[in-house]
Amino acid sequence: DDKKRKIAFWDAADVLVFAKNETLRHKLIEMRDVGEENLPILGKIIEKSQESAKLNGYDTFTQERLDPLMVKTPATVERFLERVLQKLQISARKELDILRAFKRNFTGNATDELGPYDVDYFLRKYDEEHAETIDEAEIARYFPLDHVVNTTLDIYQELLGLKFKKMGDCQTWVANVSCYRVRDEDSNELLGQFYLDTVRRANKGAGSGAYVSSVMNKANVDGVVKKPVAYMMTNFDADNLLYHTDVGTFFHEFGHIMHSLLGKSKYSRLSGTAGERDFVELPSQMLENWTWDRKVLKRMSHHYVTGEQIPDALLDQKLAHRTGRDNIFD
Repeated sequence: DDKKRKIAFWDAADVLVFAKNETLRHKLIEMRDVGEENLPILGKIIEKSQESAKLNGYDTFTQERLDPLMVKTPATVERFLERVLQKLQISARKELDILRAFKRNFTGNATDELGPYDVDYFLRKYDEEHAETIDEAEIARYFPLDHVVNTTLDIYQELLGLKFKKMGDCQTWVANVSCYRVRDEDSNELLGQFYLDTVRRANKGAGSGAYVSSVMNKANVDGVVKKPVAYMMTNFDADNLLYHTDVGTFFHEFGHIMHSLLGKSKYSRLSGTAGERDFVELPSQMLENWTWDRKVLKRMSHHYVTGEQIPDALLDQKLAHRTGRDNIFD
């Protein structure tokens, strides 16, 4: 019956990547696509959202939702999406043609078409035969947590004209949480304080991810300035060797720390990571690109045994992989 045919998206993901049986992959796609029953509910949500927007003086819910964001209007979103679509269509078609030809060569059937149930499986097979294999574990040996933390803090201090002082007198929730006070390099003005809680432990939140939040948001009301206090929670593994993606995560999240401490918002409700999500993410998404810069990665690398920087050949391979794929191949 229908209940037996339903399957959650993530339950099907690995099967679609690894199952050799095309019929099975096809059936899983059909079992996964069960959204039709939600359409009436979504329709009701849209209807009520439209009613709410009109009560608030907007023509549509889309206008109301976008008004406080940087993009402001639906027309701006549509123009942006159209530009992105135009840039991606040509290379996307080319990549689909490559994958279709690969499938036909793999199956020996010159008329085989590429279905949605084929893409994940044949992307993996294509990678196995064509793409360079990057040893991410070997790269991680050059990025021990302590060195990544220290060099990240050094880079941000230089970039933003700040001084961080690690405090030994801060009260923390567990012993290995570190606490820093931040001052302006030129004026020595105290700007705020942050905590770093980086290592996984049994009773710790955040799952396998990372986030930044605030104990106190910055505010400036009637000339009285509240100094901000922020913290970062991550769950890096006990061996303290970071994959490159973890290095990027730490650099990104520390950007949120800086946003929380250095923002000029008058009200705490709009300060740092308390603001609208698009503006909250913008600085960190910009800053994380430093972790794809050759000089920065060289500086941040330090083999956990020998202390050597990451070899050029290994770094070249990793950097090339970032731009070697465009659409379905990434």
